[in-house]
Amino acid sequence: MVFHRIKDLREDNDYTQQQIADYLHLNRNVYWRYEKGEREIPVWAVIKLAEYVKTGLPLTSRMVTVDGGAVAEPKNVWVPIGTKLEDIINFCGGYKGEPAEIILGGPMMGTSCRDDQTPISKTNNGLLVFNEKEAKMAAETACIRCGRCLRACPLSLSPAALDRAYHAEDVEALKALHVNLCMECGCCAYVCPAKRHLVAYNQLGKQMIKK
Repeated sequence: MVFHRIKDLREDNDYTQQQIADYLHLNRNVYWRYEKGEREIPVWAVIKLAEYVKTGLPLTSRMVTVDGGAVAEPKNVWVPIGTKLEDIINFCGGYKGEPAEIILGGPMMGTSCRDDQTPISKTNNGLLVFNEKEAKMAAETACIRCGRCLRACPLSLSPAALDRAYHAEDVEALKALHVNLCMECGCCAYVCPAKRHLVAYNQLGKQMIKK
């Protein structure tokens, strides 16, 4: 099994889990799950781990998934750290129509990017270039208290209650509901039939309790 082999490889070369996690720019708990076989380790991480053990060189490139309706040729590409998004998109055939939004990361946890002059960093694994149809957000409606967000949350938080606490500007409720534990995975917003912007409200809630 792959997870046994990566553990043996790490231990044979006297590296700690934290050292490998830092090199791959991952949370140590995520890497620990790779070694336990609880999460599938990405192919790019296996390749870079082998290079690191062999050469000891720092991470200088990583695999990036380029996709979206405004990209001519979506594909997975190896990208040197620091490459401008414009150059990556040109490598993938350029724009197919006018881009409406550029997102660094995946569709659930990615962040909107201002323009294509932004460089790729060590933590970026995806580049989405949406056309106008894909970028259009569905209109929010009132929460119907279905409980789907509660069931979807991997940390067993209550996104709907956090939504209400944020809009009520109830800082104590946000703290009691542990808004700071939210890892902004996007599962709650994805399953919400009312299209509530639950992740955004949690982000704003975290800022609110800091004031």
